[in-house]
Amino acid sequence: MESKIFLIFLDNMDAGCQFVGYVRSEEAAEKVCEELNATTPWDFRSSDYQYLELDCLEHE
Repeated sequence: MESKIFLIFLDNMDAGCQFVGYVRSEEAAEKVCEELNATTPWDFRSSDYQYLELDCLEHE
């Protein structure tokens, strides 16, 4: 069974990236990022919320 997590982070071109949280489906990651980007007031447009897909290793 393949297991994945999706890390959500704030990508700021000026100050680097900040980890926000994680979810277990791509649909949830897209929804969270869309909601955060739509509701966060930005002083500059070089920042946005994004997600990164990671494959998880399984232990037997």
